[in-house]
Amino acid sequence: MPFAVAHILFPLLLADMYRNFGRRGRKISRRMALFAGISGLLPDLDIPVFIVASHFGSVPITSIHRTVTHSLVLPVIGVMFFFLFLKVLRTKSMHVYALLFAFGTLSHVFLDGTINGTVMPFYPFNSEDFGLDLVSLAVPSSVLGSDLPYRFMLLAVLDAVLLVLWLLYEEYKGRIRDYV
Repeated sequence: MPFAVAHILFPLLLADMYRNFGRRGRKISRRMALFAGISGLLPDLDIPVFIVASHFGSVPITSIHRTVTHSLVLPVIGVMFFFLFLKVLRTKSMHVYALLFAFGTLSHVFLDGTINGTVMPFYPFNSEDFGLDLVSLAVPSSVLGSDLPYRFMLLAVLDAVLLVLWLLYEEYKGRIRDYV
């Protein structure tokens, strides 16, 4: 899986770009863009759940990690709350937060499925997994034994690239001081 920085920066950067280039009247605040970034990390809350569960017995990580939280369940819940807040409760900004939650969690599933490994998007209804695992394509085929150091290096490079892109974008827009 990509590291936490990538899971935060990817939706934050996209939400921030929408904030600056989106349609007039539908802008999102800096706080909302930050919420999208934090939502991008939420599916990995199953890791602390695994750590706690492993203290109570022998629980394989595959029974907890990349199951419900890495499926389309969280994005669908976010979309449901979007319509609830928009149509039923008619709240001013909560519907935007619900949509950004759906976007952030969906971006997490997208990154995990394309960058490193596979995800089960239709879990718990279907446990078939999908993914491109682009990191494995970039790892040298001459590596014998563990390819883990190469995987970590590539994921760290992804974090660095996203961070530099975000900083350059904010500097370009003249808003770097918003985050400093």
